Parts: sequence; structure tokens; C-alpha cells
Amino acid sequence: MELNFFKGLSSMKRRMGSIHTVRARQLLQLVSDQGLDARELAKRAGLSLREAQSAGETMPMEKFVTLFEEAASLVNDDLLGFRFGQTRDPRDMGLLGYVGVSSPTVLSLFENTIRYQRILGSAMRFDISYLRNNGLFRWQTEPRNAKQYWEYNTANCLNQLRAATGVQIKPVRASFTHERANDRDEVCAYLGCPVEWSTDRNEIEFRPSDLSLGLKSSDQRLLSVLNNSAERVVEMLAEGTSATLTEIREVLAKQAAQGRPTSDAVASALGISNRTLSRRLATEGTDFRTLLDETREGLAREYLKDVNMSFGEIAYLLGFADPSSFSAACKRWTGKTPTELRKATLRQ
Repeated sequence: MELNFFKGLSSMKRRMGSIHTVRARQLLQLVSDQGLDARELAKRAGLSLREAQSAGETMPMEKFVTLFEEAASLVNDDLLGFRFGQTRDPRDMGLLGYVGVSSPTVLSLFENTIRYQRILGSAMRFDISYLRNNGLFRWQTEPRNAKQYWEYNTANCLNQLRAATGVQIKPVRASFTHERANDRDEVCAYLGCPVEWSTDRNEIEFRPSDLSLGLKSSDQRLLSVLNNSAERVVEMLAEGTSATLTEIREVLAKQAAQGRPTSDAVASALGISNRTLSRRLATEGTDFRTLLDETREGLAREYLKDVNMSFGEIAYLLGFADPSSFSAACKRWTGKTPTELRKATLRQ
């Protein structure tokens, strides 16, 4: 395989956007586990090893796609992306992954994931406009020859659905815009349906009965909390909040429900040192205590919109010891009690 296999790829950069690094880190680890040079792989994709392994960051989509193609070349496995997708856990994707697996049905998993796909980067381009009525799940077609990445997406999607439902879901059919000269039988066998290559669309057709399947991990109460957090993250992204702050806020929100988050715990979740976390926050013009306070206030406002949530429940989800501590924080943030703040929030 040629190193510069994407002819004209540079002209797509502005359209392709960025994507979260979590799968890139896992791909580099897979290569390293096979005794190969992860640094060389990162270099082939135009990245430093640090850039490719940075937790809580995004990377250019074209480099992410190149990483997949070059990993297949380095490992000498033309089905690397497809096999890689069969073994990934959706919860590795953080907030978005948990939103998906907490959804009630396969259809709602798709709908909730696509609603918040921006959390994982600006490059995500999935289309479910024909899913509910026609069973069609589609994704972007550029670059057309990103074989490893498209096949990773397909296997990852089906793996997630099968694990979440406990049912060996088999699509009606699948199609790819790229070509595959070899190993077609393995792809067809795993998907359990006819597959076409070199078509005009990347898509999978599902049966209505499969879309209505319930998820074993469905949790409506948890989903409500996660949706509030996801809405807040998407809102911050729309306001231009940096990827670094967004990722840290996401970790803070998840850890708050387990008790008051500490900088050590957050740094550990991000895979960085406490000193690096402090430095990144300083670069963004803030510090840990301030960001924790801002995150709690933002989440509190979202939770207060749900009149079925008691102040005790909200206090717990925000990591406060008791409702009185939450009440004191509300007064400090806004000058209002939780009751007054809820009324004001509902009037907006």
C-alpha cells in the first residue's frame, strides 16, 4: 500500500473536520501490542505520537482515516479496521457511548447518538433520516477509498447493537463506496447479509423488528441525566468552548455523581498528570475549582428543568453531601435558592 494513498486528500481537509482521539489511541496500542512501532504509525499519518495519544483531544479527520489505512499496511492485515470494530466497547466513547447504551430501543440508540454526535468531533456525518421509515442507516461518502475506516464503523455499529440487545442482529443488506478485492466472504459472514462494494452510498438496511428491539442496559432515569449533560456539552461546543474544556467538563459531570470530583481523579480519567491538567486549564484561562463550579452550576440549571427531580437527587448528581450544601451553592452562584432558581429557569 502506498503511504500517500489519498490522492487529493488535502483538498478535503476543511470539509472533513476533526474527531475524538480515543480510537486512535486504541489503534496505536493494538499495533504496539503486536511488537510494532506505534511511533512509526503515527508518523505515517502525519502525527507525533503525543498528538495521536492525547486523551481528551480531537485530531484532524484525514489523519485519523490515514492512521487506519497505514495501520492495516503496517500490520499486514487488510481486514484490520473491520476486525478492530468488532471488539470495541461503546462506553469507551464516554458520554456519547453511555447515552447510546442507556436508550430504550435500537432505534432510539441511533437517534440519541446522532443527536449528540458533535460531541465526538465535527467530522461525524451519519444520516438517519431514512432509518425510522425505511430502515436505512447512512454515513458520509468522502473520502471514498477510506476502506479501513468505513469497515471499522460498520463492524463497530453492529457489534454495539448485538451486545446491547443480546440478539444476533443481521441486516437486510449493506453497501460501501470503496472497493474490496479480497476477503469479502469474512465481511459478509460477520454482517450476515449480502454486501455490495463500489456503490454510490455507504449504508446498512435494518429490519423494522430489529429497530424495535429493547436494550438490556436501558435506563430511562439515567438517560434523562445523560441527555441533560449531552445537551450542555453540545451547547458549549456551539458557543465555541474548546475541546479541552469540553472533555474536562464531561469527566467532571460523570464523576460528580460519584462524589466531589478531585483534580487527581479527573487527570487520571483523561490519562494525563495533574500538572498537565493544571497547565491546560491555565492555558484556557481558568483553574480546576472554577471549572468545577461552572460545570456544577450549568448542570444544576439543566437538572432543575426536570420538575420530577428532587433537590436531594440533584444534590447527589452534582456531588454535594446533602441538599443544604446544594442550596448554599445555588445561593452563591445565582443569589437564589434552588426553588427560586427552578422557577426562574422554567420561566425562560
